[in-house]
Amino acid sequence: MPGADADADADADLAALQGVPGLDAARGLAAVGGRVAVYRRLLALFVEKHADDGRQIDRLLAGQRVAEAAALAHRLRGAAATLGLVEVETAVQALDDALDEALAAPPALRGTQENLAGVTGMAGVAGVTDAALATPVLRALDELLPPLGHALAR
Repeated sequence: MPGADADADADADLAALQGVPGLDAARGLAAVGGRVAVYRRLLALFVEKHADDGRQIDRLLAGQRVAEAAALAHRLRGAAATLGLVEVETAVQALDDALDEALAAPPALRGTQENLAGVTGMAGVAGVTDAALATPVLRALDELLPPLGHALAR
């Protein structure tokens, strides 16, 4: 029975995804109406398109391109939230909020270390151009992508 085989495959795919740390498969599946095949394709697309985003954000911050880093962080956060990548979403949320607050500062103050550290609420941080701000995002992606890739390869 072809329908039974497809259901068994979908169940096996879902079981593999549910074992991925940092992935809320139920939340991601809800976003795609419970269609496992669609969810798998979107996760694979996430891996393909966003695997280097943490490093790219790091480079943008090092180059003082805060607005570009904020835009990329926002896109990454939205994709992660939609797909149920909760640990990535949480890490990016903190960075995204800090960058948004820094960009909302008056232009004359944006470049000062004191203002940026105060706006981000991160005492001791040299400002939002400090690449260390991207470290939690890099860590979350590095921890998620290998098991996710393994689950998708099944």
